[in-house]
Amino acid sequence: MAFNREEWFHLAVKKLTPLFVLAGADIPRDLYISVGRTTHRMGEPGIVAETWHGADSDGAIQIFISPTLNDTLEVLAVLTHELVHAALGPNEGIGHGKAFRKLSSKVGLCPPWTQSVPSQQLEEYFVNEVICSIGKYYQPEFKTADFKTPGSRLLKVVCPSCGSIWRASYKSIERGLPICGNYECDRVRMEMA
Repeated sequence: MAFNREEWFHLAVKKLTPLFVLAGADIPRDLYISVGRTTHRMGEPGIVAETWHGADSDGAIQIFISPTLNDTLEVLAVLTHELVHAALGPNEGIGHGKAFRKLSSKVGLCPPWTQSVPSQQLEEYFVNEVICSIGKYYQPEFKTADFKTPGSRLLKVVCPSCGSIWRASYKSIERGLPICGNYECDRVRMEMA
């Protein structure tokens, strides 16, 4: 049985290799697979993995699987999807074009191609050949916070006369609330909202 996730991924790749050989494709040897954040926001719908071709100094392919995934069948489907990207190389492996669709269907993935949907046969292969051999994938539930972009550090001020809304820094408000800048207003001092 696998001792850590990276070892589990490499054992899974060994078990998935025959599918690629039957499809006429080779999985590159210079391949690293890790659990880690993708370049997109964590937990963004649909963005659960990425494949990077030659992005590190030794030119290896890096696959990153999101830590939000913890279902073994889903992880295997995502890994298979990313291995298609890796097998196609940096030219055809980017995107989900004709070459990607062709190889994906040969190894048992189904549309939509931007997702990782295994066919019934592929799912059975995962259970009978991969999971029975190397065990289940272990990733504790990873809860992502609701990533919100930082709001403005400016404080909201409102004109009591015309209702104009302005923002002012804390430091400027310490010196005194501003006077309404609306030329149609009575030029009254604004209030904190």
